[in-house]
Amino acid sequence: MWVYAASPRPLAEQYVDSSTPCTYLQPDRTVYCNIKMILQLEKPSQQMLELIHQEHPEKVVIDLRQNGGGDYNLGLQYLIRPLQQDASINRKGHLFVLIGSGTFSAAMSNASQFRTMTQAVLVGEPIGERPNTYQEPREFTLPNSRWVVRYSTRFYKFATGTENVIAPDKQIEQSWADYKVGRDDALEWIVAQK
Repeated sequence: MWVYAASPRPLAEQYVDSSTPCTYLQPDRTVYCNIKMILQLEKPSQQMLELIHQEHPEKVVIDLRQNGGGDYNLGLQYLIRPLQQDASINRKGHLFVLIGSGTFSAAMSNASQFRTMTQAVLVGEPIGERPNTYQEPREFTLPNSRWVVRYSTRFYKFATGTENVIAPDKQIEQSWADYKVGRDDALEWIVAQK
C-alpha cells in the first residue's frame, strides 16, 4: 500500500480512470484532463469535447506531467486536432498544457505539437527528454551471452531552433512545502490567469 506525502493529494495525483480522465472545475470554469498515457484516447477525447460543449469553459488544461508515452499519432488525432479546430479554446490564455520531467516519449512529442499546432501555453518544468532524437526502439538477444540489445530505428525532430529541449512558456517548479499540503503550483497559476 502506498503512503502519500501530500494530504490532500493534488488533483494531478488522484486516481484517473483512463476512460474518464477529464473533470470540470466549476468555480474556475476550467476543463482539466489528466492524460497519463497516449493510448486508447477515443473515449477520453469524446468526454473532453462533450464537457467543453456542455460547460463552455474559459480554459482547457491537458496535464502530461506524468505521461510516459504511447502513440503520438493518437495524441495528434484525439487531443491536438480537435482542440486546434475549436476556436473558442484554441486561443492564447485559454488552452494550457502541463509538462514536466515525467513527460516522455509520445507525450513529449505531443507537447511539442501542441506548441507548434495550437495556441497552447506550456506550463511547468522542462521535459526530461530530448525532442530531436532517435526513437522507435527494437531489441534482439545475443545468441551466446543472452544479453538483450536495445536500439532505436528512426530519427524524429519535434523541436526547432538551436536548443534540443522543450521548455515551458511559463516555468513553475513545484515546491516541497506546497506539495505536502496538496497544492499544485502550476495548475493554480493557470486557473488564476484572467
